[in-house]
Amino acid sequence: MEIIMDDRELKKILSLLRIFNEQYNFRFIIKTERLELADYVCRDEKSLVGSIGIERKSADDFVGSIMDGSLFEQIFDMSKVFDLTIIIIVGDIMEIKSKINDNSKWGAIASLITKFGASLFMCPDNEVFVYTILNIFKKCQTTIDLSKIRRPKISKIGREIGAISCAKGIGSKNAKLILKHFRIKDLANINDPKIISDKIKFIGPKKATNIINLFQGYEDPDFLTDIDVMLFEKYLKLAIGNYINPQSGSNKEQLDSMSKILKKYTFIENMM
Repeated sequence: MEIIMDDRELKKILSLLRIFNEQYNFRFIIKTERLELADYVCRDEKSLVGSIGIERKSADDFVGSIMDGSLFEQIFDMSKVFDLTIIIIVGDIMEIKSKINDNSKWGAIASLITKFGASLFMCPDNEVFVYTILNIFKKCQTTIDLSKIRRPKISKIGREIGAISCAKGIGSKNAKLILKHFRIKDLANINDPKIISDKIKFIGPKKATNIINLFQGYEDPDFLTDIDVMLFEKYLKLAIGNYINPQSGSNKEQLDSMSKILKKYTFIENMM
């Protein structure tokens, strides 16, 4: 991977880049040339995030560029060229005295992130800055192994509580109460809701039916699948756009398909 540094950047930073690159075995090729946008650019076809442009600003420069309006224009231009635009502020902007107050400084940072899609970091000094950008360029070549991410362990009872609470009208509180009398394997074999409602004081026949339906694969007639919604939107747009002509063959098929989806659901049928 090549790291291109603008030749107008501090020579001290170039020295730090070469030292840290060797010391921590990053194995980057570091070059300098005149860059029109950004202070540091990553050039590598293996980059998983695309092209990266990093702009280094001292705290004083950052505040000054807010005041003269050049900051947002510069970041906007970078966002059109790079897949990932990063701004790294070296120093503490709160220590910089200027005509703009602290709220304006933080407001500018928020705008860069939310409106321009830039990532922003703050470093106390140039040494930390150099180590940070080397790590950024390194991580853009690697993926995250999701199998190694720790997930909270859930007990068997916790999983059963979560499953039962999915029944209509049953929350986690009632699910805990139900588990004192019935486990999921029991609920899956109960056909009469009265068995549940007689055993548990706060569970009526209706809620008991909902529990049975959940574990016996009952299909709610009013439930729309993602595919149904997608097809319905497609045919509805055609209808609104006056593209459907019931007299023509293929268009009549589309109209029939939309009607079939509509009539599948009782709550829509009652509205028609």
